[in-house]
Amino acid sequence: MQATAFDSLRDLIMHHAARRGWATQRTVAVMCGLDESALSRLLNGEQDIGARRTHALFQAVGIPVDQYDLAYALLGRAQEQARNNRDSRVAAERRLSPMPPAALRTAPSNWTLTHTRPTAVTAGYADLADVPASVAVALFTERGYSGEQIAAFFAA
Repeated sequence: MQATAFDSLRDLIMHHAARRGWATQRTVAVMCGLDESALSRLLNGEQDIGARRTHALFQAVGIPVDQYDLAYALLGRAQEQARNNRDSRVAAERRLSPMPPAALRTAPSNWTLTHTRPTAVTAGYADLADVPASVAVALFTERGYSGEQIAAFFAA
């Protein structure tokens, strides 16, 4: 088998999906029970569907265990690029409009603002694999997990 280099998560997913006969992103979404736009946003790094669902997607398209580390690395890269793009857009908007329109309106001087902090809500994940995929990517990267270790993480 010839080794293939993948530049993006989309390339990796679509390569393995094509080996199953799933030629389009829409087909992958339908076969995996995902909304097509959610899949697109996941592949672009703009949406996190959770670690367990992301891993189920990787399994469904047939990514081999020895490429799980690559898949999560590409997911991390896509999420980082999406975050950088968002930050760039926000910075550009601030340069164009340094003061938002709401800030131009002032409240009467006799108004007082009272604020109480909301009570802390803990995530309380019953299963560690239910964390956001970005958390799993960071964990796998920090610990240098191999594909087999990632598979074992979700099998437990």
